[in-house]
Amino acid sequence: MMNKFLEKMKGAKALPLLLLAAVLCLALCLMPEEPKGAMTEEEMRISRTLSRIQGAGECAVSIWYENETGAFGSGEKRPSGIIILSRGAQDLSVRLQLMQAAQTLLGIDAGHVAVFQMEEEK
Repeated sequence: MMNKFLEKMKGAKALPLLLLAAVLCLALCLMPEEPKGAMTEEEMRISRTLSRIQGAGECAVSIWYENETGAFGSGEKRPSGIIILSRGAQDLSVRLQLMQAAQTLLGIDAGHVAVFQMEEEK
C-alpha cells in the first residue's frame, strides 16, 4: 500500500502537495505552545476586575464549568466553581469582597467560591 502511494507521489503533480505538507508540518512545529494552566480570556478579564478591589492586589482565577442540558438537548457550559488567588487575601474584608464579586460575576453560590492567599514572588 505504501509503495503505491510513493509511486503516485513521484509524479510532478505531487510536488506542490508535498511542499505544502512540509510547510504545514514546519509551521506546526514552530508554533508556540500555550503553557498549561494559562488563563482563558474570561479568567483574565475577571482577574483584572478583581484586582481593582481595594486591597486585593494581583489576582489570578481559575473557573470550572459543568455541562448543562438545556432545552431541546442543547448542551451549555455553566460555571460551577471558581478559585481566586489574591495577594491581599489575608485580609478578611478583602476576601469577602472577592467572594461577593465572584458570586455576582458568575452567578454561583458562595460555597462554590474559594479564595486563597497568593504566594509571594521570589
